[in-house]
Amino acid sequence: MLYPEIHGQENAKTILTRCFVLQKLAPVWLFTGPTGVQKNALARAFIKTLLCPTPKFPDSSETQYCGNCSSCRLWATEAHPDFFHLKHSGKLRQIKREHTNDLLRFVSLKSYQGMVKAILIQDADRLHVSSANALLK
Repeated sequence: MLYPEIHGQENAKTILTRCFVLQKLAPVWLFTGPTGVQKNALARAFIKTLLCPTPKFPDSSETQYCGNCSSCRLWATEAHPDFFHLKHSGKLRQIKREHTNDLLRFVSLKSYQGMVKAILIQDADRLHVSSANALLK
């Protein structure tokens, strides 16, 4: 079973796993859909698989990531050095320019654990205009 912690989304899970196994990974993935379809959970599970140095393959009955390596243990503590989560904050629920500057600094650094770095921009439609412009440049 692919990503058993994610209920539904069988087509999306199959596509992501096939791309991972064939090493045909796009530099950017867009997870979109209505509220409640676990798009954020699926994105996080996929990122965890990408960051795991010893992933399991689809014939396994468990998740795609091993759960035992140092990368998976760091992920569990939400302190993985190769992962950046950008999300909105404050009353206006906007992603501010200061947070975008942190993201740009993160992008400029070399990967700590391996060759992959991952960024999750949650609710990208809430980017402040100046933040969106900074990311585009």
